[in-house]
Amino acid sequence: MQRVIYLFLFGAWLCVITGLTPAGAENRALLIGVGEYQNPDANLPGIDKDIRMMQEAVGLMGFESSQVKVVQDSEATLRGIEQAIEDWLISGVTGNDRVLFYFSGHGAQIYDKSGDEKDEVDEVLVAHDVKAERGTLKNVFLDDKFGELLSRVTAEEIFVFIDACHSGSATKSIDFITGEVPKFFHYKGMPAMTKGNFAVEQVSDKGNYIAISACRDDEKALATNKGSLFTQAILNTVKGKNRLTVNQLKDRATAYIRENVSNRKKVHHPQISGNKSLATKNIILASATSNPQNIWAKLEYLTVKADYSVNIQSNQKHFKVGEFLVLTCNIEQNGYLNVLNVSPGDKKVTVLYPNKYHRKNRVTAGDEISIPASGDRFRLRCTAPLGKSLIVVLQTKEKLNGYEEGKGGINALFKTLSGKTFRGFEAVGVNDDQGTLGAGKIITHVVE
Repeated sequence: MQRVIYLFLFGAWLCVITGLTPAGAENRALLIGVGEYQNPDANLPGIDKDIRMMQEAVGLMGFESSQVKVVQDSEATLRGIEQAIEDWLISGVTGNDRVLFYFSGHGAQIYDKSGDEKDEVDEVLVAHDVKAERGTLKNVFLDDKFGELLSRVTAEEIFVFIDACHSGSATKSIDFITGEVPKFFHYKGMPAMTKGNFAVEQVSDKGNYIAISACRDDEKALATNKGSLFTQAILNTVKGKNRLTVNQLKDRATAYIRENVSNRKKVHHPQISGNKSLATKNIILASATSNPQNIWAKLEYLTVKADYSVNIQSNQKHFKVGEFLVLTCNIEQNGYLNVLNVSPGDKKVTVLYPNKYHRKNRVTAGDEISIPASGDRFRLRCTAPLGKSLIVVLQTKEKLNGYEEGKGGINALFKTLSGKTFRGFEAVGVNDDQGTLGAGKIITHVVE
């Protein structure tokens, strides 16, 4: 007798399949990371890991993946940064929305030309295409311009995270023993260092933003090959929280940095600017607190932090009720394969492979894995309700078998992923230099 599993798919599939911007509320997060510069002497380690960590962090805060835009390295030119703010944070955002802006890269200072700075110095974030010419910098993002753009964001609440610094010595210092690099861009003719904290220049009295930056004026934010300390602290603090304010984040991030620097003299203290009343607001969105585990975001993050890609395909992306899904994985490396499925709101992850008919999940380069495979006595039938579903394939060098260690009867067709195995996947990848985690994903949709 043939067995059939139904895929229960939820969510606002219409916006995804049409690519249209929703007419209603739309929270937005913009993540910018610059670790590779046109001038390679300015390159910073670990910025790619910062972006991966912040993708997980904003997911845990409640932002959906469709609400998060990443601008990184060669895309993060001055024009690219300003255009991303225009397109992502200004357009399509309403007064009921929440906006998050994050930057990781170099900070610097230039002489003020507008005359609005008492100390005659402007703070800047350093874009990918920065150029040092005639004692100043070109292609840098000024605090004044940032304030001007943010004044046009109509969102009710704007949260700004800046992992950069603007204080430094006369030369760029790198601790080759610890790998800690100050995130300060030094150039000939630069102003004398008087302050180090990038503060948004407020140009309106709306007071709808709060900013937290990595360090005090007299300190240096640090980048490492495992990611910047401040960004590490953000993710470490957000994990497992149902409620978290900017004030609490500031205190806990400072403690994390103090515990993880190589030398106590290098401790830097995050600082807050902007509307201080927002510092007491919960930065964890309701969509995250309604599902504290936020399984979808965690699974997607595993695909982001993976060391290499694993090919996964479906026979189609959009299904009508009653149609059948077939998955195919083409294997390029030896290892252990797990294919997982989750829909929005699910509190458990279903293990599609291995399963009752394929209990062993050791695969070798050149294999093609199909779900269901020829001879399997089940099919994957799509059924109501309409919506989307996330399917993630994970490959590890270590033996991890979601079926053997999963929850369910001994002869269950599929099992649900155990917490132990989930933690096993989380333990490999981003902090591992051995290339131990491969991943891929597809999102399917059931439509009318």
